[in-house]
Amino acid sequence: MTLDDLDKAFIDLWMHPNQLPALLDKWQEMVSEYLAEIEQTEAFVKEYETYLHRWQLILAKNRELMAQEQNGLKSQLKTGEMKVDPTVIARKFRSE
Repeated sequence: MTLDDLDKAFIDLWMHPNQLPALLDKWQEMVSEYLAEIEQTEAFVKEYETYLHRWQLILAKNRELMAQEQNGLKSQLKTGEMKVDPTVIARKFRSE
């Protein structure tokens, strides 16, 4: 396994948003195992920091996009058009 392999696996995570939490946990385990196995030279640490910075930026951006999507869905629920005419609802409550 290489940093490029981990990077490709990280990018692939976003293709399965419904499984994201589990896949992200699995990916983090892969990173931990890789770091435990590899000799961490100065050159490796610099390269790893480059990947780490990129992964952090992607995570932050995707969190922001997911929050925007969630807020948009919530606002649609709040402002959705009523399917039943309000006068029908009012009559129903008056008659009971």
